Amino acid sequence: MRNRLHPGIRRITSGLAKWRSVWKPKASAPLNLCENSGHGAPHPPLRQAAGRYVTYALLRWYIERFPVIIVALQNNCIRRGEDMKNIITIQHTQSVHHVSGMIGGQGDWNLSELGIKQAERIGYNLSKEIDGSKYIMYSSDLLRAKQTAENVGKYLGVVPILSTALREISCGDANGISKKEALKIDLGPMKTIDDISFQGAESMRDVWKRLSVFLDEILTNNEENIIIVAHGISLGIFNMLWLGLDVEALNKGGMWGTSGSVSFMREESPEFGAKRIITRFNDCSYSR
Repeated sequence: MRNRLHPGIRRITSGLAKWRSVWKPKASAPLNLCENSGHGAPHPPLRQAAGRYVTYALLRWYIERFPVIIVALQNNCIRRGEDMKNIITIQHTQSVHHVSGMIGGQGDWNLSELGIKQAERIGYNLSKEIDGSKYIMYSSDLLRAKQTAENVGKYLGVVPILSTALREISCGDANGISKKEALKIDLGPMKTIDDISFQGAESMRDVWKRLSVFLDEILTNNEENIIIVAHGISLGIFNMLWLGLDVEALNKGGMWGTSGSVSFMREESPEFGAKRIITRFNDCSYSR
């Protein structure tokens, strides 16, 4: 049975075996079930040992027969290590440029009225889910991301730290103009990570480089719980960086989210290989 278990389940059952060795009474300590009782009841330490044996047996029985438990354990981050990171990313909610036919890029657009309500819903829903956990929040300094972060943060009791590294890709001469006007100066589609669509714009590789520096900073600091508020392309590139993919992977595909979506990531402790995992991606239910 053990050889057919999922690797994650084997890790937990292996851990339980270690716990069993800790809980097992030492052979040098004779078991006197009637000691200090007067009524034939086990001595308190021995009752505790017996209870631990029962706990171990029940846990192992359930885990080996019901693999779905491993999903619950992973999703609720029970297997924590000292250096583990928990990251929530939020793509800014509806902005004025979404509904006015304008180019976003590094144009500084406010949230729409709906966007403000969506951000407040995200904050409210997240506050119920992460109740009791302290988070630090980083946000792009562009208005639409900053306003999303502020509206989310007021429900979580955090003030966003603004970072230019999290800005959306720059569209150069097309930043902040209408899509109709942008067509007149369009240099063509971005077929590779080094192409640009407008004069003075950033390439995908440019965004990758600045986000790489940001990721290195948060991976090496002491902050365990982090919220990041940014944009569609910048978060899409961050997703691939988080998974350890090479920049050339952007020539083949991407992980682009939706306005107002929330994603969850974690870095496992070194004990489990320090793997970086995306546990939930592009969840739009928080903004509804």
